[in-house]
Amino acid sequence: MRTRRLIGVLALGLGATVALLWLLAGQSHTVQAVSSVRYVSATGSDGGLNPCIVAATPCRTVQRAVDVAAAGDEIRVAEGVFTDTAGSVAVITKTVTLLGGWDNGFAVCDPVAHLTVLDAGGNGRVVEIYGPVSPTVEGFTITGGNANSETRGDGRGGGIYSENAGPTIRHNILISNVGSITPNLGCGGGIFMSYAPASAIVEDNQVLSNTAGAGGQGVGGGLCLMYSDATISDNLIRGNTATRTGGGVYVFHGAPRLLGNEIRANAADNNGGGVMLSGSDALVQGNLIIDNHAGSSWYGGGLLVELGSPTITANRIFSNTASNSAGLGLETGGCFTVTNNVIAYNSNGGIRLWELTRYGLIAHNTIAYNGGEGGICMYYGSITPTIVNNIVVSNTYGIYAHTSASGTLDYNDVWGNATNYYLPGALEPGSHDIQADPLFVNPAQNDYHLREGSPCVDAGMNAVAAVDMDGDLRPIGLLPDLGADERRLYVYLPLVSRDY
Repeated sequence: MRTRRLIGVLALGLGATVALLWLLAGQSHTVQAVSSVRYVSATGSDGGLNPCIVAATPCRTVQRAVDVAAAGDEIRVAEGVFTDTAGSVAVITKTVTLLGGWDNGFAVCDPVAHLTVLDAGGNGRVVEIYGPVSPTVEGFTITGGNANSETRGDGRGGGIYSENAGPTIRHNILISNVGSITPNLGCGGGIFMSYAPASAIVEDNQVLSNTAGAGGQGVGGGLCLMYSDATISDNLIRGNTATRTGGGVYVFHGAPRLLGNEIRANAADNNGGGVMLSGSDALVQGNLIIDNHAGSSWYGGGLLVELGSPTITANRIFSNTASNSAGLGLETGGCFTVTNNVIAYNSNGGIRLWELTRYGLIAHNTIAYNGGEGGICMYYGSITPTIVNNIVVSNTYGIYAHTSASGTLDYNDVWGNATNYYLPGALEPGSHDIQADPLFVNPAQNDYHLREGSPCVDAGMNAVAAVDMDGDLRPIGLLPDLGADERRLYVYLPLVSRDY
C-alpha cells in the first residue's frame, strides 16, 4: 500500500461543514494523446453552442463538455464547485478522460492546490457511467450524491454509478454520499459498479463517510460491486456505514481483485463490518483491514465470506469487532484459500468456519491475541478444511471445534492460548504440531516476523504456499517456516582485498 501523507485540508459548506482530507502522495498525471481537449471553468459559459475547445473561453458545466466531446477527448476541469440542480453533475456514455485539478488558466494540474468539487447537493447521484465505454474520472472531490430517487438504479451509487462499463476511477475523494434514504435497498454509497469487466480500475481514491442506506436496508457503504471483475487497489476506505452488510465493501458474485487497500473503521448494522463477499471468487490480497465493526449478534467484523471460492492472502486483519468471527468469517460451499494472513487482536475470534464450509485451505497464517472463540473455530459438522503450517498463539482458545467438525490438522504451532485445543469431536492435533513460543520480532508493534532461533523455522510441510506475506519465496532453508513469515537468511561474506 502506498504511504499517504496529509497534504491539504479544506472546508466545504454542505449545510454542515465537511472536512475534505487529501492524503494522496506522489500523485502525477501523464497527459495522453487525445483527439481534442475540452475546457470547463466555474467562470465559463455554455452559451452560443460553445464547443469548449479554447482554454480562454471554457464551458461552464461538466455536462456540456461531455456532451460535445468525442470519444478519446480529454476534458480539463478547473478549480471550483460544480453542481446541477436537476441531478447528476455528469452523465458519461463515451470514452473520455475527465480530469479535475486544473488552475483557471489550464496551465497547471494539481488537485490539491486547485480543488475541483463535483457536488450533487442531494438532488441525485454525482457521476453516472453507462454502456460499453472506458472513461477516466480523476482528480475530483465527489460529494453530496443521493441515489434515492433515481429512475435507473434507484438507491445505487450515490457518488459514482457505473453500469456495463469499464471505467478508471483514480485519485478522487468520495465523501458524504448516500445510496438510499428510504426503505428501498441502498447499494454503494460511494461507488456502485455492475457488470464491470476486468479492465475496470478503482485506484488510489479516498472513500470516506459514505452511507449505503440511511433510512432503510443498505449494503456496501463505501463500494458495492455486483457481477464485476474490477481491480480495487490502494484506496483508503474509511468511516463508511451500511444498515445491512458490508460497511466498507460489498461484493456480490464476480471475481474482483481487492489489492493493497486500507479498509478502516467502517461499520455494518448486520454482517461484514469491513468487507462482505457474497457468492464471489474474489482475490483479497495485501489489504489492511482494521477497526471495523459488525452489528450486535452478527458476524465478520473484518471480513465475512458467504458462498463462493475466494482467495484471501497476505492481509493484516487487526482489531475488528463482532459477536463472533470478529476477524474473518467463512461460510462457503466453495473451495476457499486463506494463506499468509496476520489475524490479531480481534474481539471475538480470529477465523470462524460454519458447517457449509467444507473444502478449503488455511495455511501459513499467524493468528494471535484474539478473544472470544480464539484463533480458529469450527462450528458444527461437515467441516473438512486443511489447516497446516499456521501459528496459533496467545488466543483464548487455540483451535476450537464444535461437535463433529473434522479435517486435516498438522504442522501448526499451537501455544500459549488459554486453552490450546478444545476438540470434543473427531478433530485431533496433528503428529507434527508443536507447542512453543514462536519468537515474534515485536508483537506489541504488530511485527510478526520470526526472530533468530524461532522453533517455527523449517517446521512446516512442503508444497503449500510458494511465497510468504512479504513476497519472499518459500522455502528459505530446508522446509517452509510456520506462519505468515518465511524468515530470511542473511549470509555475510568477508571482504577480501587483493594486491595486484
